[in-house]
Amino acid sequence: MLFTVGEVCRITGLSRKLLFDYKDLLPPAAYSSRGYEDRRGVQYDGYGLYDTDTLRVFTKIGILREIALSRSEIKKALLENRNFDDLLEAQIKSILLQRKQLEKRRLLAEKVKETGLELLVEKIVKEKFHEEKSGQKENTDRSAGTAGIVCGGENEE
Repeated sequence: MLFTVGEVCRITGLSRKLLFDYKDLLPPAAYSSRGYEDRRGVQYDGYGLYDTDTLRVFTKIGILREIALSRSEIKKALLENRNFDDLLEAQIKSILLQRKQLEKRRLLAEKVKETGLELLVEKIVKEKFHEEKSGQKENTDRSAGTAGIVCGGENEE
């Protein structure tokens, strides 16, 4: 069975643009007998028609895009005829790391809300001013930013 670009888009949920991005890797299986001209004036023999196997690959691409894999990652895996398990494992790790970072931000936001932004600013300024006046060594690890002060160092890993 053959499917038009519109049908493939409806079935997979992918855009026409995305389908055409993969045209070099997943060319149409056939072309319709009716020719057409694109916006640039290029003549084509007919509309691309995709077979069931290609429809399955486009469906797989749609699923992978839903879990935020990039086009370049997907294209590379398709070009190398790789199994997607490695990509999926890396994506799971990335999502878990993002979730951990979001949780830290949520905790910080709750602490700021609980303490009050203005009071928190005063506390940070006083602590930093005290460090400068007393000649204490400045914290060179700036990765925690003011979060270390806000959360009493609990935000650091």
